[in-house]
Amino acid sequence: MLEAMRWHATGRSSMSDLEKVVYIADYSEPDREYPLAGFVRELSFVSLDEAVFVVSWATILYLEEKHAKIHSQTRECYTYYKKKLGSQRYSELEAQVTSYLENHLKK
Repeated sequence: MLEAMRWHATGRSSMSDLEKVVYIADYSEPDREYPLAGFVRELSFVSLDEAVFVVSWATILYLEEKHAKIHSQTRECYTYYKKKLGSQRYSELEAQVTSYLENHLKK
């Protein structure tokens, strides 16, 4: 439980299921208005690893856009789960995320 609390905002590589759930929940709780929060909530019921990857990816993209510092653990989390998913699944998720954003940002 302590590790889940410690890494809930940055994520890290090789998280336990509890750490993944807390990390995902912090990003996607119902009051969050992040563009991908709904997508992540849905995805988390299918695959915790995929949801963790999308959260870390979205976090990095957001921070890069703001020219803000990105925690090294967030980068490691992104790299670890991207590799774990493999290039084919990464490409599929990229297409799903793009489609989701196009459909939900228009509303």
